Amino acid sequence: NSGCSESSKNSVSSNSKVLKFLRGWALKHNITHEATSDLLKGLKENYECFADESESRFPISAKTLLKTEVKLTKKVVEPGCYIHIGLQKHLLKIAPKYFKTVGISNLLVRFQRYIPKEFARKSRELYIVLRWKATEFRLFILYLGPVVLKNVLSEEKYVHFLQFHFAMRILLNVKFCKEQEFRKFAKDLLKHFVQSTIILYDKNFISHNFHNNIHITDDVDYFVDKLDDFSLDTISAFRFENYMQSIKRKVRGRSKPLEQIGLRIGEIMSFETDYLTEKQRDNQFPKLSLPHNSGPLLPGCTRQYRGVALPNFKVINESPNNCCGNTSGSIIQIENIAFSEYLQIPVVIGREFIDKRDFYTVPSEISRVGVFKVKKLSNLKIWPLSEITIKYVKLPYKNDYVVLSILHCDTL
Repeated sequence: NSGCSESSKNSVSSNSKVLKFLRGWALKHNITHEATSDLLKGLKENYECFADESESRFPISAKTLLKTEVKLTKKVVEPGCYIHIGLQKHLLKIAPKYFKTVGISNLLVRFQRYIPKEFARKSRELYIVLRWKATEFRLFILYLGPVVLKNVLSEEKYVHFLQFHFAMRILLNVKFCKEQEFRKFAKDLLKHFVQSTIILYDKNFISHNFHNNIHITDDVDYFVDKLDDFSLDTISAFRFENYMQSIKRKVRGRSKPLEQIGLRIGEIMSFETDYLTEKQRDNQFPKLSLPHNSGPLLPGCTRQYRGVALPNFKVINESPNNCCGNTSGSIIQIENIAFSEYLQIPVVIGREFIDKRDFYTVPSEISRVGVFKVKKLSNLKIWPLSEITIKYVKLPYKNDYVVLSILHCDTL
């Protein structure tokens, strides 16, 4: 405290030394911004020599303390790194301590039969969580988690998970990424999620890796005006997750692997024109497949098919690939695909879920981002195939179903 009784000039000099020390200390030990800001605020509130200083001379924000004149390269926060692996693995590693892993594992295995073909992997038991791949964490966060954890976690911890789930469904949806109001809501949810984790679980969670989830929305803000139809999926590497083996197969021997890969890719690209022409001929949608005569049919319908390929997903007339949505918002359980002689177009025949409501309403109505609790099927109806725009994951929940739009297949 002796420094606090010195002259104003010496006090300013002393404060500069303190700030220099704090800056070096925070960087050396990877102290989070939140912890550094709390320390600065405490010093300013409890010591007179800091209390009268302006924000420019003694800041209370870690961002102000640690800012530098050096121009830094902007780093994109990759969803697979921070969201799906880094953060969720932390949460699930402590699962045995906080909730019933046996019950959750049983549900995850049970739900395997409900995972549509658009997912590269199906859900596996929780006790092998450290061997889960990024796509499995993604499946848990965006689709299975809200149903699996319901009535297993305490209400407070369940809502905590839902904040993360809701924010991710916003940031992975092209429509919501375009709206600043939704981006801000997602950022607030992620900030509250990170801050609440230390209270609900363990203070050791708050590492830089975990803290960086708050800044996921900064990437969305940065790219949304630069890239068409942007969502976090646009800068995600999931589509390349299984490409490593293809790259390795292009290398023959240890000498100059990069040059070998470049040459092989160059050879492939030399045939690009012919390949693209053939691909364009092949990409005419819809592609009807698997003809049959088993029904059900409605008047005026002929030429039945079990499956159809649309630009972003495939539909088959049986679970788990037959739950879809159309442009008018109906959620449909498809039972057949046929050609309508009356309309002269391909159609789907199925039943609409009549009772459709929110699965949860905190932190907000989840139906806003494509999640519903549904029951009560209608009589057979018919819809133009061209109106089918969404495919759903349909999971059993008590006597109802929970349907969740598949975000990377959503064309609305």
